[in-house]
Amino acid sequence: MALAIAALSALVAALVAFIVLPYLGANVLTATLASCGAFVTVSAGTLHVLREFSLF
Repeated sequence: MALAIAALSALVAALVAFIVLPYLGANVLTATLASCGAFVTVSAGTLHVLREFSLF
């Protein structure tokens, strides 16, 4: 369950970055790299928080 929460929140962050950044003027490569970075950062952060509260 914890991995599903982390994956879902990371996917949302990646999608938001991929949609918003081109709207703000970034090119596709920058948006793609930022989406990957958002995915990794949010998934790691979510897992860290879940471990701190002993939910994982």
